[in-house]
Amino acid sequence: MNTRLLSFLFFVVIAAACDDFCPPDEQVGELELTPSTLSFNPYTDDSRLVFLNANGDSLVFTAPEGVARQIDQLCVQELCTEPKIKGETTCEFFTSETERLVFFDEDQTATIDFLVYSDVVAANTRQFYQAVQVSVSQNLFSELATVVTDSINVAQLDRPNLSVLNYFEAVGTIELNGQTYEETFAFEGTLMTIYLTRELGLVGFETSETVWNKML
Repeated sequence: MNTRLLSFLFFVVIAAACDDFCPPDEQVGELELTPSTLSFNPYTDDSRLVFLNANGDSLVFTAPEGVARQIDQLCVQELCTEPKIKGETTCEFFTSETERLVFFDEDQTATIDFLVYSDVVAANTRQFYQAVQVSVSQNLFSELATVVTDSINVAQLDRPNLSVLNYFEAVGTIELNGQTYEETFAFEGTLMTIYLTRELGLVGFETSETVWNKML
């Protein structure tokens, strides 16, 4: 076999091998939590939440770990996929900060998980939405729901296409155990209904056993 043919085959093999490797992820932007989104988060490291029921019983919550902040990578353009290395995809990405607080009651029977985050509206776009996700668990009762707080570079959000399982819905003014809350969002799940407002965060939750409301 002549030298020219050997050289050609060598470069073919190298090119084929290179097809199995992608360039590294590349940061192309940074996405900050907007004022509209942050207005849904009234909590700080030392927040103390007190909920009451109609009998005068109380649940007192604290977040011993405080606010956990994390930088995520939001893929806005897939560069390529490495089929021989677990099929991992590399991307052009925006960095985005999340904020999370996990509250526990004194008896460790109830938990409130409050997450503020951003995500892409659809793959391979620079369209984003921001949201607050709230999960509440008490004994055998548990529900999780999300309210979309803002959008970036989006003319109109199509909620069914977002990576959201359950949505809070605006329900206006409500009353829980004689306490009134305005501009409230609610999610009625199978086991629990949870209530949220922009300025107060979680204001109540209701199970088949009792209704709890946030003490103001």
